[in-house]
Amino acid sequence: GMKLPGKQIVFLEQYDTQLAPADLSTMDAVKAAYSDLEDKPMKPAWYDHLKLSPTVYKTGRGPRFQSLAEEMTTAYIDLFPTARDVDPAAKNARNSVYVEGLISNGGPAINTVRNILGNEAAETLFRRLLFGTER
Repeated sequence: GMKLPGKQIVFLEQYDTQLAPADLSTMDAVKAAYSDLEDKPMKPAWYDHLKLSPTVYKTGRGPRFQSLAEEMTTAYIDLFPTARDVDPAAKNARNSVYVEGLISNGGPAINTVRNILGNEAAETLFRRLLFGTER
């Protein structure tokens, strides 16, 4: 999220790197509870097909933006006890689809990091530290 003079922006993005679908109904319910907040229009991106249903982009003012972020995070964390064990190599391969897509196609975060650190450092940061797809 960002707090700017006169407005706030909340991005809550969830990408499908699942090996099996999860029940996201509690997260979808949080999204629905805040449907009255103004949507922030987003430009089409290569990763749009990977976004899960609870993804939200909101802009405006007021304390409900913090509540939205807190409730969505809680709903996400509440999924952990029901998560199944998975093969680490299979999960890593699935995560790599997104990470390698970022590296190949770009995105706001990696493009900014590339401008600051250069290509090689940005790729290392994303693969090794942020997503752990390369050990």
